[in-house]
Amino acid sequence: MAFLSLTDLIQKVVRRLGQVSGAGAQLYSEDLISDYIKETYQQVRSMHWWDQLMTWQSSQLDGSTGLCTTTFVGAADGFKDVQVVRYGNNQYNLPQLGMNNPNRVTGTIPRYIEPLTQTDDATNSYLFRVWPKTAVTTAALPLRTRVRLDPASLFTTPTVIVPFDSAVLINGAAYSFAADDGANPAQVVKLGQAYKMRLDELVKQHNSGAIILDSRQYTPIGLDQWVETPW
Repeated sequence: MAFLSLTDLIQKVVRRLGQVSGAGAQLYSEDLISDYIKETYQQVRSMHWWDQLMTWQSSQLDGSTGLCTTTFVGAADGFKDVQVVRYGNNQYNLPQLGMNNPNRVTGTIPRYIEPLTQTDDATNSYLFRVWPKTAVTTAALPLRTRVRLDPASLFTTPTVIVPFDSAVLINGAAYSFAADDGANPAQVVKLGQAYKMRLDELVKQHNSGAIILDSRQYTPIGLDQWVETPW
């Protein structure tokens, strides 16, 4: 289904719960429904690398701290929103530093990435540092990060479009509300099934896409040179 704003999603959830204005009707709190919508979105956004949330961002390194000179805006889960980091035109991903001794990582070529702690990156703006810290980039060879980002002002401005399937968000929020309310067990089951069924459909669609696992096996415009095989 189409993406909707928080304002529209709230009204859809109200209708899904069977609440309409009138004498004897119980009107649920829109603020509480808004919280359930946000909670549902936060749950499903981190389940997969959904295409509509992913973007490639090119950055330059400062050459001294290993940090990018530009920030990442909208990475709600911090480093967990980083899928891959690549240097320049390389097709391989920079690995995490892990247990390697950083003092032995020297030079000016980016070799590793290291997640930043909450203390180092309280606003989830930089996400990681590169080792060696003295690594440098250029306009032609930047750091290329594929990262999951939310739209600006998501949920703080109710008119901003929430970039996820509205059926999942509506049924998920309504299911959570009905389950906590507990007044109608049959409704809880129905909403839970609708939520799970639609989410399963999206997961299958996501997993059935044509994804190139090894870019060396794919040349979109044909061969541009002859390569001698070693046998």
